[in-house]
Amino acid sequence: MEKKLEMSTSVKIGWLLLAVAFAMQGLVGVTVAFLIDTPLWDWHQSRTAIALWDEPHFDPQTEAFRSWAMALVGGTIVSWSVAMLWIVLIPMRNREPWAWWAIITSTLGWFFIDTTISAMHGVGINVLFNLMALTMVAVPLALTWSWRGE
Repeated sequence: MEKKLEMSTSVKIGWLLLAVAFAMQGLVGVTVAFLIDTPLWDWHQSRTAIALWDEPHFDPQTEAFRSWAMALVGGTIVSWSVAMLWIVLIPMRNREPWAWWAIITSTLGWFFIDTTISAMHGVGINVLFNLMALTMVAVPLALTWSWRGE
């Protein structure tokens, strides 16, 4: 049976919002990698330091390690976002059944691990940040449910 490739309006909106969400997350990854030590990320980093050490700043040794580790995290965010964006723009657009499931399983895998560890360490700002990122993916993904290709 041939797949119908005409998207409904809600699916088009969801598909577009999903592409925008992953593009935005990729940009966030670039800023994490290269701008973590700037005022752009102070709101997140100071709250992380308070949660872990009851002080709004990292000591010099910890700051050096954090800068290096966050650069790697930023690169990972960029790589994951590019992969997800590619899945949205090509296989999902073509109604490949695996595409929708690949997005949901990888997103939930990241969310549960990252959010659980953040909560266990009392880093509430990261839990909130993760909830925002999950919502940016979950809402558009729900709008594309009928487009799964199954």
